[in-house]
Amino acid sequence: GDKVPADIRLISIKSTTLRIDQSILTGESVSVIKHTEVVPDLRAVNQDKKNMLFSGTNVGAGKAIGIVIATGANTEIGKIRDEMAATEQEKTPLQQKLDEFGEQLSKVISLICVAVWLINIGHFNDPIHGGSWIKGAVYYFKIAVALAVAAIPEENQSLIRMPPWVNFWLLGSICLSMSLHFLILYVEPLPMIFKLTPLNIEQWFVVLKISFPVILLDELLKFVARNYLDDKPQ
Repeated sequence: GDKVPADIRLISIKSTTLRIDQSILTGESVSVIKHTEVVPDLRAVNQDKKNMLFSGTNVGAGKAIGIVIATGANTEIGKIRDEMAATEQEKTPLQQKLDEFGEQLSKVISLICVAVWLINIGHFNDPIHGGSWIKGAVYYFKIAVALAVAAIPEENQSLIRMPPWVNFWLLGSICLSMSLHFLILYVEPLPMIFKLTPLNIEQWFVVLKISFPVILLDELLKFVARNYLDDKPQ
């Protein structure tokens, strides 16, 4: 049951037989009988080197004496480990598709954000922004950035397939958040303390007009990801 600490060349066997379990190195399912005779083939693979003990293998039975010829990274198992560490991992077809989809998605989102900002140029001087063109530009720039963040799908599950009410904790969090917003906006004197003004009907329609296309885009992206990019079982 002892583990071989290094690569060892056998010179003497002190028992009837010496059996070594070297499946960790060669994959052999049964223990191998070792001997001290010279292996004539200089190109012999590890399975044929019956006069060698290899680091990391286990002694099944027997005793022997040998000379250490390699330790650490110089052993056969150490060389295999170094080769595995030096091997570059290639991306799977799924990862390649995800990278391509991510690049296309970023371009589409960028175009949408620019379009949203340009469409609202005529509203930069609205009284709600104090008549300042710069304030209006910054305001709609923030909206464009918010759209970009919202349009990036983190999960592929649709709101239709996984609505909030199937998760009690999610539903509770939504209700708590809406209740706090209602209190701060409509219950005196909280609006005065937080210096907030509730949105009127027209402003709510603007919010819905901006949000609805984003939700549709998000659902479309999730649909594409679920049906064309997810790793499906073969």
